[in-house]
Amino acid sequence: MVTPNIMSDKEMEASISLLHMMQPSESIINVTLSKGYATDSENKDVLHYSLMKVVAKQASDELSLPRVATQKKSQQRGARLTALSRELTLEKLRPHFDRPIVEVAREFGICTTFLKKICRRCGIKRWPHRQIRSLNRTIQMLEQVESATTNPEEKARYKTQIEELKDKQRAVMEDPDANGKLKRMKKYAAPKRATEIMSTPTGSLSCR
Repeated sequence: MVTPNIMSDKEMEASISLLHMMQPSESIINVTLSKGYATDSENKDVLHYSLMKVVAKQASDELSLPRVATQKKSQQRGARLTALSRELTLEKLRPHFDRPIVEVAREFGICTTFLKKICRRCGIKRWPHRQIRSLNRTIQMLEQVESATTNPEEKARYKTQIEELKDKQRAVMEDPDANGKLKRMKKYAAPKRATEIMSTPTGSLSCR
């Protein structure tokens, strides 16, 4: 037969001291005071109950730590995003207009949706990357055609078109929504040989 563990007086004193250090409350003081007025069994039961309460409280605190840390991290991120929203202005966004919005958002460490909200606050209804890219392609095409043609009149006409497109490009960079007509850019008709000129390696063209 196994003899049950009986808490000695020294063990009781040590447990009470531990309780005082871990949770110095009025209830623990009462446990200490009751030592001389109650039976050893009663004191041990009260002491065991007090120890269980302390252990349970510590376990609860440990479980709540991750939640508190998550809330704190969320609050810090919210504060950072709010500050970033105030810092990002049209002037700071303008140098990035020629890049995809997803790439720009990643560089700033924010999601695309949040960057779009900032753009709307700055008066940018639509990220101008595609429009600028389209203008660049058209300008490059006309520059190649203009450099390949030998007709002075055609050269002058292409040069004028190129300057007009560059003006529109500068206007888009300055303010994407300043002029709604920019969204419906005039399509410049390239000559019949434009595609052939662009696809032919430099120096392989022959004048007719």
